Amino acid sequence: ALKKAMALEPASEAASTAEWLNHLGNAIEAPQLGRPWYRSTFVLLILAFAVLFVLVHLLLLARALSKVHASDPALLLLPVKAFGGAAAVGLFAVSIHKLSGGGGAS
Repeated sequence: ALKKAMALEPASEAASTAEWLNHLGNAIEAPQLGRPWYRSTFVLLILAFAVLFVLVHLLLLARALSKVHASDPALLLLPVKAFGGAAAVGLFAVSIHKLSGGGGAS
């Protein structure tokens, strides 16, 4: 259908613009022939490299964190405490805002 639409030019005497657009629309809406993306060897190769990349970096992260934990076990809890403190401050600010009547329509 696409070859037929490309063969017909809108300016030709044999076809009107409407007929040309109709053929072009049919070509666009025609089902695609081909296999799914996950059957492509190239796509699977890229996915395999991505998975390998993530696994290697997870192993490196685990190794680094185990060394940090071995040197000072309490050190790994500092980010948890910091985010917990930030969440508590945020909750306090939101509650003050709501109690002062600035909460809008609820």
